[in-house]
Amino acid sequence: MTNDIYIDESRYEIVQLPSKGECYRNKVKELPVGYLTALDENIITSPQLLENGTMCDVLLEKKTLDKTINVEDLCIADREAILLWLRRTGYGDTYSYIDESGEEKEIDLSIIAFKDFTLKGDEQGHFEYVLPNGDVIKYRILTHRDETEISRFVEQIDNEIISGKDMSETEYYCKVAQYILQHQIVSVNGSYDIDEWLNEQQYEDLKKLIEYLRGEAPGTISNEGLELNEDLFYNFK
Repeated sequence: MTNDIYIDESRYEIVQLPSKGECYRNKVKELPVGYLTALDENIITSPQLLENGTMCDVLLEKKTLDKTINVEDLCIADREAILLWLRRTGYGDTYSYIDESGEEKEIDLSIIAFKDFTLKGDEQGHFEYVLPNGDVIKYRILTHRDETEISRFVEQIDNEIISGKDMSETEYYCKVAQYILQHQIVSVNGSYDIDEWLNEQQYEDLKKLIEYLRGEAPGTISNEGLELNEDLFYNFK
């Protein structure tokens, strides 16, 4: 811990990160996270934060007590683990909701578990994968910052199509796949210029690569169909 960290020892716990710190340069495996308080209700129920989709960002910034960590640079699974911990310790393990038929259902949050992440990152927090054709790629685990930028890109393309731009389904998915991999791939065969390499790949190969990288990333074994984001903090008992 550093002098930049403020911890009230009576109001925090150490949360283990699903990534085990392998996707970070500092290899941080755990973070001190403060318990929710009554004041945090102002964040959780803020109409403005809900509208612009930043409620979880503000909440994580406040409750993650290691101030050397930028919460936007947490890999997605680590972010989800902290949000799940905040929800369970703040409101309990029962998540209730009304399904499409109008019937009340419940999810036991205590059974949501993260898979055992076994990959080892290098000193930069990057990982290596050798493709079937022999190409060696260095890649990183996507963060919430990446996720946000990818979502904006997809929305932009969708708006272009709505406005009348002609684009085939294959072209659409190829653009999205390339954009995702531009965020995730660091180098190919030692070269940091990956755009040309991406343009030479077939869509099906890009799709398989994305599926592989997603499958190898830290994540939940089962989330019971519940998105581990702001949805956690609504419709609870």
